[in-house]
Amino acid sequence: MSRIEQALAKAAKERRSLHPNQPQRQQQQTQSPATVLTSDYLRGLDPRLIALFSSNTLAAEEYRQLRTKVMRTKKLYSHNIFLVTSALPNEGKTVTALSLAITIAQGLHDTVLVVDCDLRKPAVHRMLGIKREMGLSDFLMGEVKLEDVLVKTKIEKLRVIPSGTIPPNPSELISSEDMLKLITELKARYQNRVIIVDSPPVISLTDSVILSQKVDEVILVVRANNTPKEAVSDAISNLGEANIMGIVLNRFDSVSHYSRRYKYKYTDKYGYNYGYGQKYGYKYAYKYGNKSPYGRKRDDNNPKKLS
Repeated sequence: MSRIEQALAKAAKERRSLHPNQPQRQQQQTQSPATVLTSDYLRGLDPRLIALFSSNTLAAEEYRQLRTKVMRTKKLYSHNIFLVTSALPNEGKTVTALSLAITIAQGLHDTVLVVDCDLRKPAVHRMLGIKREMGLSDFLMGEVKLEDVLVKTKIEKLRVIPSGTIPPNPSELISSEDMLKLITELKARYQNRVIIVDSPPVISLTDSVILSQKVDEVILVVRANNTPKEAVSDAISNLGEANIMGIVLNRFDSVSHYSRRYKYKYTDKYGYNYGYGQKYGYKYAYKYGNKSPYGRKRDDNNPKKLS
Protein backbone atom coordinates (compact mmCIF):
# COMPACT_ATOMS: atom_id res chain seq x y z
CA MET A 1 0.00 0.00 0.00
CA SER A 2 1.41 3.39 -0.96
CA ARG A 3 1.83 6.29 1.43
CA ILE A 4 -1.10 8.14 -0.18
CA GLU A 5 -3.40 5.14 0.26
CA GLN A 6 -2.24 4.73 3.88
CA ALA A 7 -2.95 8.40 4.56
CA LEU A 8 -6.44 8.17 3.05
CA ALA A 9 -7.24 5.06 5.07
CA LYS A 10 -6.02 6.73 8.26
CA ALA A 11 -8.13 9.84 7.58
CA ALA A 12 -11.23 7.71 6.93
CA LYS A 13 -10.63 5.81 10.19
CA GLU A 14 -10.34 9.07 12.14
CA ARG A 15 -13.59 10.41 10.61
CA ARG A 16 -15.44 7.24 11.63
CA SER A 17 -14.15 7.55 15.20
CA LEU A 18 -15.23 11.20 15.40
CA HIS A 19 -18.65 10.62 13.72
CA PRO A 20 -19.74 7.06 14.53
CA ASN A 21 -23.37 7.71 13.39
CA GLN A 22 -22.46 9.08 9.99
CA PRO A 23 -22.82 5.77 8.05
CA GLN A 24 -26.26 5.25 9.57
CA ARG A 25 -27.40 8.71 8.44
CA GLN A 26 -26.09 8.08 4.94
CA GLN A 27 -28.00 4.81 4.80
CA GLN A 28 -31.21 6.60 5.74
CA GLN A 29 -30.67 9.19 3.03
CA THR A 30 -30.25 6.53 0.36
CA GLN A 31 -33.51 4.71 1.02
CA SER A 32 -35.33 3.58 -2.07
CA PRO A 33 -38.43 5.43 -3.33
CA ALA A 34 -40.50 2.36 -2.46
CA THR A 35 -39.87 3.06 1.23
CA VAL A 36 -41.36 6.52 0.83
CA LEU A 37 -44.42 5.25 -1.00
CA THR A 38 -45.30 2.86 1.81
CA SER A 39 -44.87 5.44 4.58
CA ASP A 40 -47.54 7.37 6.46
CA TYR A 41 -46.93 10.26 4.08
CA LEU A 42 -49.18 8.71 1.43
CA ARG A 43 -51.54 6.85 3.70
CA GLY A 44 -55.17 7.68 2.91
CA LEU A 45 -54.55 8.73 -0.69
CA ASP A 46 -56.49 7.08 -3.47
CA PRO A 47 -54.35 4.31 -5.07
CA ARG A 48 -54.76 5.95 -8.48
CA LEU A 49 -52.90 9.00 -7.16
CA ILE A 50 -50.04 7.12 -5.51
CA ALA A 51 -48.80 5.99 -8.93
CA LEU A 52 -47.88 9.61 -9.67
CA PHE A 53 -45.16 9.55 -7.01
CA SER A 54 -43.14 7.05 -9.03
CA SER A 55 -41.40 8.89 -11.83
CA ASN A 56 -41.13 5.86 -14.11
CA THR A 57 -44.87 5.15 -14.49
CA LEU A 58 -46.74 5.86 -17.70
CA ALA A 59 -49.41 7.81 -15.78
CA ALA A 60 -46.81 10.12 -14.27
CA GLU A 61 -45.30 10.87 -17.67
CA GLU A 62 -48.68 11.58 -19.27
CA TYR A 63 -49.62 14.04 -16.52
CA ARG A 64 -46.24 15.72 -16.81
CA GLN A 65 -47.05 16.42 -20.44
CA LEU A 66 -50.42 17.85 -19.41
CA ARG A 67 -48.66 19.96 -16.78
CA THR A 68 -46.37 21.37 -19.46
CA LYS A 69 -49.35 22.52 -21.52
CA VAL A 70 -51.07 24.05 -18.49
CA MET A 71 -47.96 25.93 -17.40
CA ARG A 72 -47.37 27.16 -20.96
CA THR A 73 -50.91 28.51 -21.08
CA LYS A 74 -50.38 30.20 -17.71
CA LYS A 75 -47.18 31.82 -18.89
CA LEU A 76 -48.49 33.00 -22.27
CA TYR A 77 -51.90 34.29 -21.21
CA SER A 78 -51.59 34.73 -17.42
CA HIS A 79 -54.39 32.18 -17.02
CA ASN A 80 -54.26 30.39 -13.68
CA ILE A 81 -57.80 29.04 -13.06
CA PHE A 82 -58.55 25.77 -14.86
CA LEU A 83 -61.91 24.00 -14.72
CA VAL A 84 -61.87 20.20 -15.07
CA THR A 85 -65.14 18.59 -16.09
CA SER A 86 -66.61 15.80 -18.23
CA ALA A 87 -69.66 15.17 -20.34
CA LEU A 88 -70.92 12.27 -18.22
CA PRO A 89 -70.20 10.85 -14.77
CA ASN A 90 -67.60 8.17 -14.12
CA GLU A 91 -65.21 9.48 -16.75
CA GLY A 92 -62.40 10.26 -14.31
CA LYS A 93 -62.63 14.04 -14.00
CA THR A 94 -61.75 14.13 -10.28
CA VAL A 95 -58.84 11.72 -10.78
CA THR A 96 -57.62 13.91 -13.63
CA ALA A 97 -58.01 17.12 -11.62
CA LEU A 98 -56.11 15.79 -8.62
CA SER A 99 -53.47 14.03 -10.69
CA LEU A 100 -52.78 17.24 -12.57
CA ALA A 101 -52.64 19.18 -9.29
CA ILE A 102 -50.20 16.73 -7.70
CA THR A 103 -47.98 16.75 -10.78
CA ILE A 104 -47.84 20.56 -10.75
CA ALA A 105 -47.11 20.56 -7.01
CA GLN A 106 -44.15 18.26 -7.66
CA GLY A 107 -42.52 21.05 -9.66
CA LEU A 108 -39.77 23.19 -8.19
CA HIS A 109 -41.60 26.48 -7.72
CA ASP A 110 -45.31 25.91 -8.42
CA THR A 111 -48.08 25.71 -5.82
CA VAL A 112 -51.62 24.48 -6.43
CA LEU A 113 -55.07 25.09 -4.99
CA VAL A 114 -57.87 22.60 -5.75
CA VAL A 115 -61.46 23.80 -5.33
CA ASP A 116 -64.15 21.11 -5.16
CA CYS A 117 -67.16 22.67 -6.85
CA ASP A 118 -69.05 19.40 -7.14
CA LEU A 119 -71.60 20.17 -4.46
CA ARG A 120 -73.71 17.10 -5.27
CA LYS A 121 -71.23 14.21 -5.29
CA PRO A 122 -67.94 15.56 -3.96
CA ALA A 123 -64.94 13.25 -4.10
CA VAL A 124 -61.81 15.40 -3.69
CA HIS A 125 -61.71 15.08 0.11
CA ARG A 126 -62.20 11.33 -0.03
CA MET A 127 -59.44 10.76 -2.59
CA LEU A 128 -57.00 12.88 -0.60
CA GLY A 129 -57.92 11.30 2.72
CA ILE A 130 -59.06 14.53 4.41
CA LYS A 131 -62.22 15.36 6.35
CA ARG A 132 -65.10 17.27 4.75
CA GLU A 133 -66.34 19.32 7.69
CA MET A 134 -66.47 22.85 6.27
CA GLY A 135 -65.90 23.92 2.72
CA LEU A 136 -67.06 25.85 -0.30
CA SER A 137 -70.80 25.60 0.36
CA ASP A 138 -70.37 26.83 3.94
CA PHE A 139 -68.35 29.81 2.70
CA LEU A 140 -70.89 30.70 0.01
CA MET A 141 -73.68 30.58 2.60
CA GLY A 142 -71.75 33.09 4.70
CA GLU A 143 -71.13 30.77 7.64
CA VAL A 144 -67.30 30.78 7.57
CA LYS A 145 -64.42 32.82 6.20
CA LEU A 146 -62.24 31.79 3.28
CA GLU A 147 -59.27 31.15 5.58
CA ASP A 148 -61.38 28.64 7.52
CA VAL A 149 -61.95 26.36 4.52
CA LEU A 150 -58.39 26.28 3.15
CA VAL A 151 -57.08 22.83 4.05
CA LYS A 152 -53.48 21.65 3.97
CA THR A 153 -52.85 18.22 2.49
CA LYS A 154 -50.11 15.66 2.96
CA ILE A 155 -48.72 16.77 -0.37
CA GLU A 156 -46.39 19.73 -0.10
CA LYS A 157 -47.51 22.86 -1.98
CA LEU A 158 -51.05 21.52 -2.47
CA ARG A 159 -54.01 23.17 -0.74
CA VAL A 160 -57.69 22.25 -1.05
CA ILE A 161 -61.06 23.91 -0.55
CA PRO A 162 -63.42 20.95 0.03
CA SER A 163 -67.03 21.03 -1.09
CA GLY A 164 -68.33 21.33 2.47
CA THR A 165 -71.87 20.55 3.56
CA ILE A 166 -74.04 19.28 0.70
CA PRO A 167 -76.58 22.10 0.19
CA PRO A 168 -80.19 21.85 -1.00
CA ASN A 169 -79.55 24.45 -3.72
CA PRO A 170 -76.14 23.76 -5.33
CA SER A 171 -76.91 25.45 -8.65
CA GLU A 172 -78.00 28.64 -6.91
CA LEU A 173 -74.80 28.75 -4.88
CA ILE A 174 -72.62 28.15 -7.94
CA SER A 175 -74.40 30.91 -9.89
CA SER A 176 -74.41 33.34 -6.97
CA GLU A 177 -72.55 36.63 -6.87
CA ASP A 178 -70.47 35.30 -3.97
CA MET A 179 -69.10 32.53 -6.20
CA LEU A 180 -68.03 35.07 -8.81
CA LYS A 181 -66.39 37.17 -6.09
CA LEU A 182 -64.57 34.09 -4.79
CA ILE A 183 -63.10 33.23 -8.20
CA THR A 184 -62.10 36.86 -8.71
CA GLU A 185 -60.48 36.96 -5.27
CA LEU A 186 -58.62 33.69 -5.78
CA LYS A 187 -57.29 34.84 -9.14
CA ALA A 188 -56.08 38.14 -7.68
CA ARG A 189 -54.71 36.73 -4.40
CA TYR A 190 -52.92 33.72 -5.91
CA GLN A 191 -51.57 35.06 -9.18
CA ASN A 192 -48.55 32.76 -9.03
CA ARG A 193 -50.56 29.73 -7.99
CA VAL A 194 -52.41 27.32 -10.28
CA ILE A 195 -56.07 26.92 -9.27
CA ILE A 196 -57.85 23.77 -10.42
CA VAL A 197 -61.64 23.57 -10.11
CA ASP A 198 -63.32 20.17 -10.04
CA SER A 199 -66.92 20.44 -11.23
CA PRO A 200 -69.88 18.14 -12.02
CA PRO A 201 -70.50 16.67 -15.49
CA VAL A 202 -71.75 19.13 -18.09
CA ILE A 203 -74.83 17.45 -19.54
CA SER A 204 -78.12 17.83 -17.63
CA LEU A 205 -76.47 20.08 -15.02
CA THR A 206 -75.82 23.80 -15.26
CA ASP A 207 -73.07 24.05 -12.64
CA SER A 208 -70.12 23.46 -14.96
CA VAL A 209 -71.62 25.63 -17.69
CA ILE A 210 -71.93 28.51 -15.23
CA LEU A 211 -68.42 28.00 -13.89
CA SER A 212 -66.93 27.72 -17.37
CA GLN A 213 -67.84 31.36 -18.00
CA LYS A 214 -66.01 32.48 -14.87
CA VAL A 215 -62.72 30.56 -15.13
CA ASP A 216 -59.84 31.03 -17.56
CA GLU A 217 -59.64 27.61 -19.23
CA VAL A 218 -61.67 24.39 -19.38
CA ILE A 219 -60.26 20.86 -19.58
CA LEU A 220 -62.79 18.27 -20.75
CA VAL A 221 -62.23 14.64 -19.69
CA VAL A 222 -63.44 11.90 -22.03
CA ARG A 223 -63.31 8.22 -21.18
CA ALA A 224 -61.95 6.14 -24.04
CA ASN A 225 -64.10 3.30 -25.31
CA ASN A 226 -67.02 4.56 -23.25
CA THR A 227 -68.14 8.15 -23.88
CA PRO A 228 -70.51 8.48 -26.88
CA LYS A 229 -69.36 10.84 -29.59
CA GLU A 230 -72.66 12.71 -29.43
CA ALA A 231 -72.25 13.27 -25.68
CA VAL A 232 -68.88 14.93 -26.26
CA SER A 233 -70.38 17.14 -28.97
CA ASP A 234 -73.25 18.14 -26.71
CA ALA A 235 -70.87 18.92 -23.85
CA ILE A 236 -68.77 21.20 -26.06
CA SER A 237 -71.94 22.85 -27.34
CA ASN A 238 -73.24 23.41 -23.81
CA LEU A 239 -69.97 25.02 -22.76
CA GLY A 240 -70.64 27.67 -25.38
CA GLU A 241 -67.98 30.37 -25.57
CA ALA A 242 -65.82 28.92 -22.79
CA ASN A 243 -62.09 28.61 -23.47
CA ILE A 244 -61.65 24.87 -23.90
CA MET A 245 -57.92 24.27 -23.56
CA GLY A 246 -58.19 20.65 -24.64
CA ILE A 247 -59.64 17.20 -24.10
CA VAL A 248 -58.04 14.55 -21.91
CA LEU A 249 -58.64 11.01 -23.17
CA ASN A 250 -58.84 8.95 -20.00
CA ARG A 251 -58.27 5.19 -19.73
CA PHE A 252 -56.83 4.99 -23.23
CA ASP A 253 -54.98 1.73 -23.86
CA SER A 254 -52.11 3.00 -25.95
CA VAL A 255 -50.34 -0.37 -26.03
CA SER A 256 -53.36 -2.14 -27.48
CA HIS A 257 -54.05 0.76 -29.82
CA TYR A 258 -50.62 0.81 -31.42
CA SER A 259 -50.51 -2.96 -31.67
CA ARG A 260 -53.80 -2.82 -33.63
CA ARG A 261 -55.73 -4.69 -30.96
CA TYR A 262 -57.70 -1.69 -29.75
CA LYS A 263 -61.38 -2.04 -30.63
CA TYR A 264 -64.56 -0.26 -29.53
CA LYS A 265 -67.20 -2.48 -28.02
CA TYR A 266 -70.87 -1.47 -28.11
CA THR A 267 -73.75 -2.98 -26.23
CA ASP A 268 -77.31 -3.19 -27.50
CA LYS A 269 -78.14 0.03 -25.73
CA TYR A 270 -76.57 2.27 -23.17
CA GLY A 271 -77.67 4.93 -20.75
CA TYR A 272 -76.23 6.70 -17.78
CA ASN A 273 -77.52 7.43 -14.31
CA TYR A 274 -75.90 10.51 -12.85
CA GLY A 275 -76.62 9.78 -9.23
CA TYR A 276 -77.54 13.46 -9.10
CA GLY A 277 -81.25 12.71 -9.22
CA GLN A 278 -81.42 12.92 -13.03
CA LYS A 279 -81.06 10.33 -15.74
CA TYR A 280 -79.14 10.85 -18.93
CA GLY A 281 -78.82 8.68 -21.93
CA TYR A 282 -82.38 8.36 -23.22
CA LYS A 283 -81.52 10.56 -26.17
CA TYR A 284 -78.39 8.53 -26.88
CA ALA A 285 -79.79 5.03 -26.37
CA TYR A 286 -79.21 3.09 -29.58
CA LYS A 287 -80.70 -0.23 -30.53
CA TYR A 288 -78.23 -1.48 -33.08
CA GLY A 289 -79.98 -3.13 -35.97
CA ASN A 290 -78.89 -1.96 -39.37
CA LYS A 291 -77.34 1.22 -38.00
CA SER A 292 -73.99 2.01 -36.51
CA PRO A 293 -73.59 3.98 -33.27
CA TYR A 294 -73.12 7.12 -35.36
CA GLY A 295 -76.32 6.73 -37.37
CA ARG A 296 -74.87 5.56 -40.70
CA LYS A 297 -76.30 2.45 -42.32
CA ARG A 298 -74.34 -0.75 -42.35
CA ASP A 299 -73.68 -2.81 -45.45
CA ASP A 300 -75.38 -6.16 -44.68
CA ASN A 301 -72.87 -7.95 -46.93
CA ASN A 302 -69.96 -6.38 -45.09
CA PRO A 303 -70.87 -5.43 -41.50
CA LYS A 304 -67.59 -3.61 -41.00
CA LYS A 305 -68.22 -1.26 -43.91
CA LEU A 306 -70.43 1.79 -43.39
CA SER A 307 -72.27 3.37 -46.28
